[in-house]
Amino acid sequence: MIDSMKEVTMEKINIFKRDVHYFKLPLEDCNEISEWVYKAKNTWKRDLNNVKALTSGFNPDCKFIKRLNEIYARDVLPKIENASWESTWSWINFYSRGNYTLPHQHRPEDYSSIITIKRGNNHHKLCWHNDDHKEIYNNDNLEETGMCLIFSSDLNHSVRIVDDDRITISLDFIRKKNEL
Repeated sequence: MIDSMKEVTMEKINIFKRDVHYFKLPLEDCNEISEWVYKAKNTWKRDLNNVKALTSGFNPDCKFIKRLNEIYARDVLPKIENASWESTWSWINFYSRGNYTLPHQHRPEDYSSIITIKRGNNHHKLCWHNDDHKEIYNNDNLEETGMCLIFSSDLNHSVRIVDDDRITISLDFIRKKNEL
């Protein structure tokens, strides 16, 4: 598993007047996490809030989630906004045929991340919605295996019904209290 992202180069795209920053996680890390998920998912439950798929539940006790949270707080989020960060929520989603996620956002958190560990064979499943949900934006390039998306937690998003296995990790962060 990666130790640092200090050297990572992030890019960004603007979606509904909000920046979505992105970079790629190494494929070998995705494969290792995917292997772990396939072993662990049999103990998971469905329907965590808006996610109509199997989920690990909030803040699962696994090393790679803790490591990702540390790296994001230390190396990634300070590149977007000069502040100190702490993780609030994290979970893993395992989608199989027919699963989806309803439109939602992650407020009151400040930033959220979706990491695509396994994309699956179908395209345009992750959708971004404007505030009144009348417009939808999707971009297949933002849903490659290993893609890490970081966005303001008030950006609405959903996942369309999937046709095959898809694995994602969701992370939420807030500014540390002394930074407000």
